[in-house]
Amino acid sequence: MSIIKSVGIDAGELKKIVDFYNVVLPSDYMDFLTRENGMIIGSGSYCTIPFSKVDDGQIDFQELFGIGTVSPLLDLFKINEYRDEITELANPLIIGADPGGNFFVMNCKFNDEAIYYWDRGHIHYNDFPDHPEKDGEGNIYKLYDSFASFYKAILTYVEGEKNVEISKL
Repeated sequence: MSIIKSVGIDAGELKKIVDFYNVVLPSDYMDFLTRENGMIIGSGSYCTIPFSKVDDGQIDFQELFGIGTVSPLLDLFKINEYRDEITELANPLIIGADPGGNFFVMNCKFNDEAIYYWDRGHIHYNDFPDHPEKDGEGNIYKLYDSFASFYKAILTYVEGEKNVEISKL
C-alpha cells in the first residue's frame, strides 16, 4: 500500500477542533477533513517535496493528521500538544509531519492560509527561514500559500507504489 486516506468527518467533529483551539481554518482544509480526515504515505512509497529554502533543496512528507483517529499518533488533538513550542506564529495548528518528527503547520489567525514547515529537529541549517528560531524551537519556513497547493504537491511527488487505500486511521 502506498497512500492511506481516512474516511471524512462531519461538521460537528470539525467544530470541536475549531472551538477547542479557537482557530479559523481555511475552507480547503475543512473540505479535506470532511472528505478524508487524514492520510499517510505507507510502506512501498515515499514523498519528497522540492523546497529551495532548505540546505538540500527538499523536504519529506509522511502524514496529515485527522480528528478522532484510531491511532493517537495521527490525531490532531494529541499532536497539537506541541503547538505551544511554536513562538513565531500567532495561533498555530500542527496538521502534518515528515518522517523525522518535523511538522507542517498552519497559522490560524490573520487570514493566513499558508502552510509552514517547522524544522523542529534542526535537520536543515544555514537556510533562509521565514521565521528564524529564537529559543531553540527550530526554524519555520513558509512552504505553500494554501492547503490546496500543499495537498496537490503531496500527491504529485509521491513515488513508488501509488495505489490508494481508504481506511479509518
